[in-house]
Amino acid sequence: MSLDLISTVVLGQSWLESSELLTLVKLFIAIPLPIFLGTWLAKALRLRDLGWKLSLILFSLAIGGVFLVSYPLKLGVDLKGGVILVYEVDREARQAEEAAGQAPGQIEWGHLLQRLNDRINPSGTKEIVVRRYGEWQVEIIIPDVDTHEVERIKKLISTAGSLQFRIVANSVQHGDAIQAAIRQAEDPAKRRSKYVLQDGREIGYWARVGREVNEVRGGIRPLKVNVATDTIRNAATGELIQLPSTLRLDQEYAFEQWLKEQGIQDVDVLMYSGDTHNVTGEDLGMVSRGYDEVARPCVLFNMKAAAAGKMGGLTGDNLPDEQRGQYSLLGIMLDGTLLSAPRVMSTITDSGRITGQFTQEEVDFLVGILQAGSLPAALKKVPIAENTIGAIVGDEMIRRGKWAAGLSLASTFLFMILWYRFSGIVASFALAINLLLTLAVMKLLGAPLTLPGLAGLVLSVGMAVDANVLVYERMREELERGAALRMAIRNGFDRATVTIIDSNLTTLVTALVMYVIGTDQIRGFAITLTLGIVISMYTAVFCTRVVFDIWDRKRLISTLRMTKLFGVTNINFLGQKYIAIAASVTFIVVGLVACGVRGKQIFDIDFLGGTSVTMVLKDPAQERDIRS
Repeated sequence: MSLDLISTVVLGQSWLESSELLTLVKLFIAIPLPIFLGTWLAKALRLRDLGWKLSLILFSLAIGGVFLVSYPLKLGVDLKGGVILVYEVDREARQAEEAAGQAPGQIEWGHLLQRLNDRINPSGTKEIVVRRYGEWQVEIIIPDVDTHEVERIKKLISTAGSLQFRIVANSVQHGDAIQAAIRQAEDPAKRRSKYVLQDGREIGYWARVGREVNEVRGGIRPLKVNVATDTIRNAATGELIQLPSTLRLDQEYAFEQWLKEQGIQDVDVLMYSGDTHNVTGEDLGMVSRGYDEVARPCVLFNMKAAAAGKMGGLTGDNLPDEQRGQYSLLGIMLDGTLLSAPRVMSTITDSGRITGQFTQEEVDFLVGILQAGSLPAALKKVPIAENTIGAIVGDEMIRRGKWAAGLSLASTFLFMILWYRFSGIVASFALAINLLLTLAVMKLLGAPLTLPGLAGLVLSVGMAVDANVLVYERMREELERGAALRMAIRNGFDRATVTIIDSNLTTLVTALVMYVIGTDQIRGFAITLTLGIVISMYTAVFCTRVVFDIWDRKRLISTLRMTKLFGVTNINFLGQKYIAIAASVTFIVVGLVACGVRGKQIFDIDFLGGTSVTMVLKDPAQERDIRS
């Protein structure tokens, strides 16, 4: 019978894709097969009461193996390589906004970090870390990305995303604002200010006119909005621009060509801000991509219900005056840059669009910024630190981490087998299951493995074998008192379990605290340690108990032989309690005094701050040579 016929009969399909077949095989291996084997094995051993226990052990092994094979293990930036960016809040812009009443006194750091994360990682699937760094900085850790992606993220970070809707100042409606701007330009101390004030109140705002991405003939980048007939100034000097009467504005790119000849790179246009409407990006509801009537990419937006009146008031107050031939332009600004200025032809209340000479990439960028929202504090355009970690560093760390983990596991297995013999073999079996399940759960949760995480993994092995040691030593005591093997096994597990839970619980609480308040490296350590501790309760107590029960009830063992260093000892430990207390107090006092003497020197740069210097070598060199 062919595979097509089998799939048709069994699955009702004419063709079974290989990926679907592989998924079905994995599901069969992970769920029904271990349950069946556990039940069958219990019947074959005539230990029916252990059927569910054997099924559970086999199920955990199968599901762990499937996850290990099916999903890749994510690596942290210290092992995988990547880019670490540090940005600083633009404090000068912040102070100017505070002086103009545009921003509150305190930065909402939680809001800022969340908005940045929404921009950089909107789906939440990327392993990007965004966190506060020092007093005025933000650190962004981006693992394993290409140069183009890094540049895109830099642009997203450096864009504050402050969207404003303002009317371009015109001589008919806003003569007072224009006159105030002229007086400001005549004052050298105030001419470069972004804000135009009248009697201490802001009535105008100088917006930078955006330029298109691509150049045209003569190396000219056209302006996104034609502002030649409006009130404009030289962005570099703050001086008002007066166009010559001979300039033919009806010719294409004539204005931009004249600006180039005059050495004027950027132009500011006066926006009227004396109204009370103050429509911003926070008033937007849904934002999406779209196309205008000539199939050019544009941004479509809907206003929130509470803000529809604000937009209606702004556009309703600036409807066309057909008798004078006056049309108002609704300026749309992002971070103080004018992107679009369509004519106001009717009242807009609930929806609109941002049109202009936009590329599809620009529209996607704008939509992403507007969907994430504006930043409560603008960051400087250029990062103050950019550190690229090569994959070769990660490879070296992985190699050393593998050696460390392998040697620690091998030495642990060897010691347990030599010291506890058969019981050590059972403990090694439990440790292997512990490692398998820990890595499987990490893959399932998508938790990245960091360099400290490797240390946590090795430490969790020590915690797991510690539980076996407690059980075995208790069993040794029971056997030395003359208890039967079955009784010694039962008492060993029952009486040691409370101690195991108590010791693991204290470590677990510490690991959880480190995860909550720690950085991503400390969190990596906390994750592996927590998973190892929780899973060790299952492997070291439950799984090993099942193995001992089977061997004992099938009479495969008659006694448990264990290595013992000393014979019978009669040391009165409690009689020396006062000496022990005195020694402990002495060590504690000496330690506290030593900490006090060292003072701040006991803290590293993580706590005190300082300067970190990164150097790039011309030629590769060994770490040993660099340190020397």
